[in-house]
Amino acid sequence: MALRAAILVSVLGLAAAASPRRDLDVALPPGFPLDWIRAVPITGRRPADVLTKPREVPQEGTRVVPSVRQVEVPRTSGSDLLRIVTVDLVVEIPWVAEHEFGRRKFLQGKPGALYSIPPIPRTAYWAALAPLLRLQLHPSMVSRGETLAFLLEIGEAAIPALEAARSEPALKVDCDLLLHQIGKLPDRDPSPLPADNPWDAMVHRLLVNELTDAHPYSLDGSFLPWSPALSADLLPYVLRYVQHSSPFLRRNAVNCLQRFSQKEATDALLRIAMETDDAVSRVRALTAIARGRRSGCAHALADLLPRTRSDGERAAVLHALGCLGDEVAIPSITAYADQHQNSDIWMECLGALARIPSADAKKTLRTWLRSAEARIMSEPARWRVQRSGIQADIPDSARLRSQILVQLIRIATVRCSPGDAAAANALLACLQPGPDQAAPVARRGMYPNSPIATIHSAAQMLFLEALAACGEKGEAILVQVADGEDVDPALRGAALRLLPDAVARAKSAALVRGNGHPGLRAFALELLDRAEDRGVTDLAREFLLAQWRSGAVPQDPQMQLFCDLALQMVGPKHRITWEELRDVFHAIADAPPAPLTTREATEKALGALMDEVAAAVKLPDLRKPILELIKTARGPKGAPPQDQDAMVRRIDALLRGWRDRAGDADYRELIFDSVLDIFGFGRARTDPNELQFQAPVPLRERVLLESARTGGAQATATLARVLANPTHTLRRHAALALGFTRDRDAGKHLVGALDDADPIVRFCAYLGLKQLTGQDHRADWIFGDGESRRAARTEYTRWLLKQR
Repeated sequence: MALRAAILVSVLGLAAAASPRRDLDVALPPGFPLDWIRAVPITGRRPADVLTKPREVPQEGTRVVPSVRQVEVPRTSGSDLLRIVTVDLVVEIPWVAEHEFGRRKFLQGKPGALYSIPPIPRTAYWAALAPLLRLQLHPSMVSRGETLAFLLEIGEAAIPALEAARSEPALKVDCDLLLHQIGKLPDRDPSPLPADNPWDAMVHRLLVNELTDAHPYSLDGSFLPWSPALSADLLPYVLRYVQHSSPFLRRNAVNCLQRFSQKEATDALLRIAMETDDAVSRVRALTAIARGRRSGCAHALADLLPRTRSDGERAAVLHALGCLGDEVAIPSITAYADQHQNSDIWMECLGALARIPSADAKKTLRTWLRSAEARIMSEPARWRVQRSGIQADIPDSARLRSQILVQLIRIATVRCSPGDAAAANALLACLQPGPDQAAPVARRGMYPNSPIATIHSAAQMLFLEALAACGEKGEAILVQVADGEDVDPALRGAALRLLPDAVARAKSAALVRGNGHPGLRAFALELLDRAEDRGVTDLAREFLLAQWRSGAVPQDPQMQLFCDLALQMVGPKHRITWEELRDVFHAIADAPPAPLTTREATEKALGALMDEVAAAVKLPDLRKPILELIKTARGPKGAPPQDQDAMVRRIDALLRGWRDRAGDADYRELIFDSVLDIFGFGRARTDPNELQFQAPVPLRERVLLESARTGGAQATATLARVLANPTHTLRRHAALALGFTRDRDAGKHLVGALDDADPIVRFCAYLGLKQLTGQDHRADWIFGDGESRRAARTEYTRWLLKQR
């Protein structure tokens, strides 16, 4: 799909060059805006065994300046959040580049401060900018209220995009409102709450460290990756931080509550949604309730609906009521729609109704829906939504919003009329294209989505759910969607989930064995796992062994995700054996450093050359070192003769420009990236401010844990060797894994690690001993000194001696 997106962008670029007509558009992911943010991060399960090292206290005055000097739109795979297809976005919309993000300085450390607000990453800038562009370019296709709620949920990280977009007159009012609700970036570093004992002090510091280490929706999966490891112990502390005086810390704690399923977490989220004055916290609490489908909340949210304080909050309440699927909310939603003849409110209300299954024994809802459809179809232009200012090449038609509303009505009618052939036929009639409908919908989706090309983006996911109630005809369309190689992977995955069990299993197994989209294959494998079929684990084992025999641990992140999911399935059900794991275990535990890739070698050589240029008193002839650089990037033969001279001239000019401004770190980055662009490497370097949509995949860590469960004394010896190696990257996970060996010999290695120089190794050794021994001797393993840990260490030593 990444290749498909790249080809699409290239074709659009050629079209723009050949025609004076501009190419200004942005594609929509399937679903409503509050559905989109579920894709952040895009793939991967949160590992329960990954812990992050606390940041060191930065030196006084250290500052980080995120750079967005190159504002080219990232070329995305089409399955993520952005889907910006405008090639020359900055030329068409200058305010995209005229923002404070590239100039704002974020204080990374103040005298005596342990925690600080992280810089806003470029991922967040683009994630917030894309929905604003959709709201401007395609106002009929998106809910304004849900777009505002989406941006409120992002919180502080949306500020740079909002400050940029307020330059567009049609967006200024919305951006100013959101900036007021979010507030300013924090001007003070947050502090942990007071603690009564060393353990509490450690957890407070660890929690605050992690809550301030990353923005929750930065798309890189770095926000609290470890919280499930301490689920039972951590919740009481998180509940205290949702009332912290620091808005940034408080809001992130609300986001953290999404990870806890306990009733106390649900009660806290509902209380925040109903009572807090902080708009960001309210929306985060509402979306957490929606995603967790937390029972017992529908009555309270239905009562809250008429008392909502803003368009964004109203949209979040309606979205939550729909996701909860409790028909008790239906009268409140229909009454609210009747009171507000507003196109956006109707779109949000109908979207909520389309999510709620209902028998509707009294036919009250069906009567209301028939009346609503007649009202909309009698005056379709009345529902039109327009914005002035920048316009898309294919603008929304006058009938577009009314078409979306009718599709949502027919979906809701099928959901409340199970077995009604007339309702099913009316819904299937939406698949017949109208004169102003088919082509724009396909264009705005980035995928043709052929079987359902006439269903608008907002209604696509809900339409698939309704198809499941449309008998054989609906099932046949679901099969087409699941099989469609030109269909959005998210839609294909949803279709697989909705197919009857036997059909879904067959298609999922075919996807797993095939070479399709890796994310979709992982989704298919997860569906197979839910079937509790012994054949699933056989299939997963077969795949894993074939993969490992062909090259040990895969390096591609999406293939790692797939292998990680397969290993999760194989291990708990019927353990993969030590003999089967041994080769791959040793490959990851003892592997030498991987050789540099061509890109990495080029970056290293380019960095060295730039350092030489900066240090030179007088610049020599650069042709020879540039030719060596070209050979590093392009191989021994270098570039073709017709290209080589031009490359040398361009690189020479860039390096000489760098020589004149050698003290400017931002300019150095700009030159570095420009030279890489010449070689076709683009902006693929690893940089915390770059777009990286792959979530971290803990495949290597899971191999260690599964080996510990199956390998006995052999695994203990190997894990102990990993733990004892001070330079090994898996030491922390080796400590955790030793706790699962059930081998008491592992205890002596873990006791020794309680005094390790790495604070998280100490903490993981404690967690390993707690698992191994069943004894919980608490201390400040992370931040405390040796004296404060001595008593707990002595207790573990004494217990192990008694077991001999």
